[in-house]
Amino acid sequence: MKKIVKRYISILLLLCIFFGVNSNLHAEGKIDSLLNTFNNKRADKAYENLAYAKAIDIYVNLIDKDFNQKNIYSKLAYSYLKIGEWENSVKNYNNLISLSEYKAEDLYNYAQALKSIGNYSESDIRMKQYATLNSEDSRIKRQANTNDEIKKIKSVIRYKIEPVSFNSKYSDFGAIVKDDKIYFTSERRIDAVVNYEYAWKEAPYLDIYELKMNGLISKPEFLKEKVNSKYHDGPACFSKDGKEMFFTRNNSLFRFISKKGEDNTNNLRILYINDVNGIFSTPEEMPFNSDNYSCGHPSISANDSILYFTSDMPGGYGGADIYLSERTDSAWTAPRNLGPEINTEGNEMFPYIHESGVLYFASNGHLGLGGLDIYQAIPDNEKYKIENMGYPLNSKYDDFSLTMNEEQKEGYFASNREGGQGDDDIYKFEKLDVSITLQVRTFDKLSKQRITNPKIYFNEVVIINANEHSENQDFDYSVKVKSEEKHALMVKKPGYRPFNASFNIAELEKQNNTIVYNVYLEKEAEWGIFGKVFYKETMEEIPNVNIHIEDGTSSFVKSYLSDSNGVFRIKLKKERDYKLRFEKDDIFAIRAEYSTVGRDSGWVNINEFVELVFEKIELNKKIEIPNIYYDVAKWNIREDAAVELDNVVQFLLDNSRIKIELGSHTDARGSSKSNQSLSQKRAQSAVDYIVGKGIESERITARGYGEEQIKNRCVDGVSCSKAEHQENRRTEIRITGI
Repeated sequence: MKKIVKRYISILLLLCIFFGVNSNLHAEGKIDSLLNTFNNKRADKAYENLAYAKAIDIYVNLIDKDFNQKNIYSKLAYSYLKIGEWENSVKNYNNLISLSEYKAEDLYNYAQALKSIGNYSESDIRMKQYATLNSEDSRIKRQANTNDEIKKIKSVIRYKIEPVSFNSKYSDFGAIVKDDKIYFTSERRIDAVVNYEYAWKEAPYLDIYELKMNGLISKPEFLKEKVNSKYHDGPACFSKDGKEMFFTRNNSLFRFISKKGEDNTNNLRILYINDVNGIFSTPEEMPFNSDNYSCGHPSISANDSILYFTSDMPGGYGGADIYLSERTDSAWTAPRNLGPEINTEGNEMFPYIHESGVLYFASNGHLGLGGLDIYQAIPDNEKYKIENMGYPLNSKYDDFSLTMNEEQKEGYFASNREGGQGDDDIYKFEKLDVSITLQVRTFDKLSKQRITNPKIYFNEVVIINANEHSENQDFDYSVKVKSEEKHALMVKKPGYRPFNASFNIAELEKQNNTIVYNVYLEKEAEWGIFGKVFYKETMEEIPNVNIHIEDGTSSFVKSYLSDSNGVFRIKLKKERDYKLRFEKDDIFAIRAEYSTVGRDSGWVNINEFVELVFEKIELNKKIEIPNIYYDVAKWNIREDAAVELDNVVQFLLDNSRIKIELGSHTDARGSSKSNQSLSQKRAQSAVDYIVGKGIESERITARGYGEEQIKNRCVDGVSCSKAEHQENRRTEIRITGI
């Protein structure tokens, strides 16, 4: 074939010379077109035969010549994706999308390439676009919200990993421990007489190697006998007693002649051999092998009765699915697909069945960090619970071929992540005892300010002084929890509504195995008043005024004190009527009323309802009592006068430290003697009424002034109106003692 190609190219070159390079541009263009068309067919053929590395070289050359770009970008981008050059894959998918010449599957593959370079948010966008074109694909639901879910996965460091010492610059994977040996698959066949390469990525074929572990790991040895062939061999697994070995091999005749199927593809098959007295028997075919599809990656159950493997046989869910076949007394049963819980429209590969019954496998169809991720399928009532194995065992690269020790605490896997020696490298991993630090902080929902000393209930256990239980005083509470646990949290603080939450630790965002859980408390609905008190004379604030308040439902009185600026703030209850009294030694007390009945919650400035300006108490200060009326020439207390005198009683009760003189005045009509006598009787009558209401007699004296202190011009001999005379008929209080 190579000779034919060279001959064809030579003919084209001769044609170029014959026509003249510069003399006939039309002929030159025709020749270029013929040559490019030929190369495009070569590239497509290589692509169809999975020779991606070869296809890439030709496609890149054609793109440089601006030939048929729209059809080439899709295959070129996918070829880069298959050989793990994701940056180049993304670049070419970008070019394809910009030309608007793409199919649904291009969008899906583009999303996977983006994920492999860690661009999870853009990957989500492309998956949503893919969903509009192929909504039936189960991978859409499995891989929804990749960005958020991957943040959760990567937030917990679950493993300690390190590369093994026997890695090479070639691909190494599929490590499995049997007794005192490690068996693995590698491309390192560099000491063979002829080094064969396979077309996928133009690398050497795979072989199975073994090495002994006698304290120190020896040099890997090529597993000869009848196992390795000219083509791919591996990975492998062993029966429990080590007498049977199952392994993957390219379909071939006599180990050296490739055998292809109907689609001209050299597929994989599973073979098994027996160890008879230390000598391998001739490999035998598994009965379900076929020339027309692949079967590979075998894993045998602990009782040697069930073989799990990967196949792309017809009737599956996608590219490659995981199947099982059971061993009977006479034969192996027909393969059974493990179903849509495990298998997707993508590829599920490298099954490993642990003796516990947990199935481990690699997939690019389930939600993962990129490329192939490793998952565990836990049996659950004839179904499976699928879980991503977590970080850093999984990465944005291909992670696969996991095997694990009996305790499921450590094992091996392979990855092509950065930092390795070759294409794929084998890593040893150890499960960490993952504990998460949960740190709780409490804030006021409105102000966003920290709330001090909240009462925290964790799983219904009260933490009295929460701050004392925190390793870091920046938090109200700190506790170690397991990564998969569920917990209940309640936070209380007087004046706030209680906070309740139940959550799964696995679902919370973490950073360095730490969860910062912020609680925002909402204040309870409140009713209250606030205000400020002033001196009447100067309008200066009055500090430390006593405020007594009762709610009308009981005789209990609460007292408050204004601050140094005269400001007060009092919380009330809803649907209550309140009476307030403001007092201080050097000011006259003031009474007020306020009601929350029918009012919405909130704080009210009472200065808008009550004039809270206070007069200073001074000796001889006079206070006139309005509307104290007597019948003509009489001094008995009328009902209307009693109302005002009751106010005087309340005034004296409110200002219990003062003594007063109650003075009665008349107008100038009539004789001064009779006016004096009448006013004295009226003053005494008023005092007797007040004393009768419980005021100590020594606190109040009566004094009749008659017409001695006329307020206006209405003295004897002056004609005045009734209103002017009324102005002089008054009752006054004078402060006589403090």
